[in-house]
Amino acid sequence: MKTPAVVEQLHPKVELDGNEPLSAQPMINPTNEELVLVFEDDFNGDQLDLDVWKSREYGEAGIKHDTLRGPDNLEVRDGNLLLHVRKEEREHKGQKANWTAGYVYMQEPLPLNSYVEARFRPGNASGVNNAFWLACVNDPERTNVSNKYEIDIVETRRDVSKDNVGRAHLAWHDWKGYQYIFTEDGKHGHIAQGTNFYHPWGEYDVWGLWYGENEIIYTFNGKEVWRGRTHHEYIDQWWTGVGKFDKWHPDYEKEAYGRHGQDDWSYRAGYNGDRAKVIFSNIPWGSPWTPLTDEADGDVMAIDYLRIYRPRRLLNDEPSEVIVSTDEDHVQIQGDASQFSRDFVTLGGSSSIEFDLANPIAIERDFPYYFSLEVKKDSLTDFSIQFFNLLGATTLSARVDAENDLAIGLRDKPSDWHHKSAIFEKMASTKTAFPSSQSETPFFMTGEDTLLVIRVTPGDRNGRDAVSMMAFSLPLDEDIDEPYFYANIDSHGNTNVTNGWAINHKARSKAYLASVSLTNSGPGELSLGAFRSGNTFKSVLPDISSN
Repeated sequence: MKTPAVVEQLHPKVELDGNEPLSAQPMINPTNEELVLVFEDDFNGDQLDLDVWKSREYGEAGIKHDTLRGPDNLEVRDGNLLLHVRKEEREHKGQKANWTAGYVYMQEPLPLNSYVEARFRPGNASGVNNAFWLACVNDPERTNVSNKYEIDIVETRRDVSKDNVGRAHLAWHDWKGYQYIFTEDGKHGHIAQGTNFYHPWGEYDVWGLWYGENEIIYTFNGKEVWRGRTHHEYIDQWWTGVGKFDKWHPDYEKEAYGRHGQDDWSYRAGYNGDRAKVIFSNIPWGSPWTPLTDEADGDVMAIDYLRIYRPRRLLNDEPSEVIVSTDEDHVQIQGDASQFSRDFVTLGGSSSIEFDLANPIAIERDFPYYFSLEVKKDSLTDFSIQFFNLLGATTLSARVDAENDLAIGLRDKPSDWHHKSAIFEKMASTKTAFPSSQSETPFFMTGEDTLLVIRVTPGDRNGRDAVSMMAFSLPLDEDIDEPYFYANIDSHGNTNVTNGWAINHKARSKAYLASVSLTNSGPGELSLGAFRSGNTFKSVLPDISSN
């Protein structure tokens, strides 16, 4: 099976009726969720699918380890993608390399919350690194992407000091702090985390990675071999014991990893994780335990297949609930509101609409949940969305003020829940939270049809839940993606510059969302369209095809 699904953000071209063949399942299910095969390339043709894959050109990344990598070293034959190593001279910008090898990557990034699995056989020679990995490969169409980190699903080389054994390296590497970190001998260092292990050499093996929002899990031949761990003291923070330099000045650490320096700032590699691409490559790279010799000339890394799976829950694009009419019995109107068409309602100043959710949502759940509202407001309209629990207490509030700034807050004092109040201890706002406070463009455009989207993300062991908010102009682009969520949020909404949501907020909470109030504090009029709820970002989007 080969589909162009990866070109379409890995949305599957399969019927999700629960009857997919067992052969579509991975060797291991690392998260115990129901997984669906969304992409497979078994390389059964006679050429590489250039709609899916792209080769680096010779010299595109310079000369590395006396090697240039490019398309002439790639071949599709006998059901394999072959990466050839050759001892041959090739020049680049006046410099000469004595080796060539292969480097090929997927055109589209791998979405977070995916399980990727490949079966391949490394080359037989020592001194050659055989790699299956992820990195932010630079793309001219995405100028904001920089190659600041990588996740080595595996790099393996033959260890000649042992009989027919390979030494595998599994790790993520974070290079953002490279300019700040120095070893005792003055060389640069970087943050890394991972493991090494030995495996039998020369056979086809299946290597996999769960590429999650909150954890990364490495697998080998159907068994888990390592997963990312959180810090023993700061449980929001990824453990960085491998490669962590004790003498690294704390001010540099804050500059590299936490602009605001809070203790729970997450260290997980990336911050550009929504742009990582699958890569296969090999390169001559000798060391004392795996010397590079002329026997590497003609060495071949053979890839049998690549498969990508996603949890079934994330493939849902149907909302759980849509409220589009005030004629429904459970919708209450207060103040000056009138329905002027089937799907839209006008709200005058000091008016509101309240309704119960058909299926109340507990923030303390296993997975994120989403809400959206179609809205158009005048310049002097101050608008809010408030959620209440079963006792009528406010548990979550979102706001678009008269200046078009967004704000969101999570009630974080359980002892006060019996009081129905719209006042929050903390509201994170695009007025003040970095990096949104630096934006010169309003997050909400006056007089335009807009879609507000709210994401509620349950906390992990620490119980700090997150809420996020974004505004999109309507009609939506057909290729719209969810903004990149990253949980490195402080109590004021400050986050990293590559976080895609306009505003975030994090607090300890056990909030329950049972009913909703849409309020216009005036004085201008407000037009409201459909209110949606669902378990994925795509499930709360309007039907793009009908825009």
